[in-house]
Amino acid sequence: MNEHMKFPFGDFQRNGPWPGHLLTAFLLCFQLQLTPAELTITPIPSRPVEGENITLFVQGFIGEDLMSFNWFRGSTTDLAQQILTFVSMSGTQSMGKAYTGRERAEADGSLHISSSHLNDSGIYTIRQIFFPTDSGSNMVSTNVYLPVYDGPDPPVLRPEGSDFVVGSNLTLSCFASSNPAAHYIWWVNGTAGPSGQQLFIPNISGGKSEVYACHATNPDSGLHSTAEIAVSISETLTQPGVLVNNSGPVENKDSVNLTCVPPKSLVAIVWFNDGEILLSGRQGLGLSPDNRILTLEVVTRNDSDLYQCEARNPDVASTRAPITLKVIYGPDIPIVTPPNSTFVEGYALTISCFSTPILLLSTRGRLMGHLSHQL
Repeated sequence: MNEHMKFPFGDFQRNGPWPGHLLTAFLLCFQLQLTPAELTITPIPSRPVEGENITLFVQGFIGEDLMSFNWFRGSTTDLAQQILTFVSMSGTQSMGKAYTGRERAEADGSLHISSSHLNDSGIYTIRQIFFPTDSGSNMVSTNVYLPVYDGPDPPVLRPEGSDFVVGSNLTLSCFASSNPAAHYIWWVNGTAGPSGQQLFIPNISGGKSEVYACHATNPDSGLHSTAEIAVSISETLTQPGVLVNNSGPVENKDSVNLTCVPPKSLVAIVWFNDGEILLSGRQGLGLSPDNRILTLEVVTRNDSDLYQCEARNPDVASTRAPITLKVIYGPDIPIVTPPNSTFVEGYALTISCFSTPILLLSTRGRLMGHLSHQL
């Protein structure tokens, strides 16, 4: 030690214990000054939304003895994930394999990302590289998680433009693209209603139009978006339609399906045959689980009749005008009248031959000679 160097704590004996302790403390402090401080990385803004410019602001950065630093996507320093390298002495940066053209570094270690994308979310790592020393490793890495929020986009409501009738059930669903997933609140005619992605109202009443609004909120960014739908609530039910898969069925050969096409706000369907309610379980008749399809299995002439379906809910009903089903049948075995084969010559004779469904032959005349010749 230079003999002119003076310690600020007074004179000490050269061979005493204090100079040695002070020298040790001095060297320790000098070494600590060369040890990189722990970095703090803060995203600015703290809750960035897709499209915004973002800065990963670095605090605690030491430029002395710093040769360069690198930024990486992910928690490792894999070269395939390297965004850029910043050289401290020249103030220049070079691009890595993960560079997108939107990143830029500052001398204080901060990383700027312009026009952020949703896939910019993730972990970022900065690695400081110092000039080599005898104290060990000359590289220090610190990482931070960057969230990029998205949405919510304008909600999509289903069903759109639907008409409902009093007594039916109303179900509306709402979806808005958002990262993280949006929270939903429903509003009915300007009054706050239930939360959740789906709104269900049983047995609606009215005879008027209701306005339903879905309010979607991004729980992290605080951004929100709203969409509305006007639902017309009618007091009358639209008349159902009936489809027939076979308009000319043949007796003892064909089957027939009658399909009732109700309004979509329907609750129940009932079938009628000539004014009588048709129930499942009758021989030769089948009903689908929702009663929409009536099946006549292997039709007979007795199935030729009037059929109609009715759509109903607890409050209103609507019945389709009857349709007529005609079954093609015959000819049956002909019937000849009179059945008596004994006749008196010279008397009037009428012989009829009939087979359902049409009259095949009728002849009228006076019996003369042999009958076979007459006919």
